[in-house]
Amino acid sequence: MLCKVSIVDDHALFRRGVLDILRQTEEYEIVAEYSSGKAFLAKMQEEYPELLLLDVQMPDESGLNILKEIRKIDQQLKVVVLTASEDDEIVLEAIRSGANGFLPKDTLPEVIVENLREVRKGQTKQETVTTSWQVLAVVVVASILLWCFDYILGWLMKFIIG
Repeated sequence: MLCKVSIVDDHALFRRGVLDILRQTEEYEIVAEYSSGKAFLAKMQEEYPELLLLDVQMPDESGLNILKEIRKIDQQLKVVVLTASEDDEIVLEAIRSGANGFLPKDTLPEVIVENLREVRKGQTKQETVTTSWQVLAVVVVASILLWCFDYILGWLMKFIIG
């Protein structure tokens, strides 16, 4: 059975490229493509996809706000967030807002296909979130170590200088 998929992204070239990748797998039925989240929300009940690929950063709206609106209407729709941003906070906010997965826009086509398969099976793709938490942990530990080093260095300077 084909999975019905829609995509919301303000860049037509990106939308069409992703949809072409999905068509090649013969696992997806393309329901529709939208250049804005508001257009998707207006048609959501009529053209019901099982999977939505949603851009986070669009000129007139936040994909995260659209995701929150989607979740008010439908908890079952699988939503995978797409973004060109490397901001860890966006990833975390997307997951908090109900995203089932997250893919950077520079993800390789075969990785996109595999991750979407896993999301369809009900496995939340949080590899990027895990990576984000690891980065956050490293930053926090580095900050603490830097503070300790600064404190010890200050103490040594007082001791040596007098």
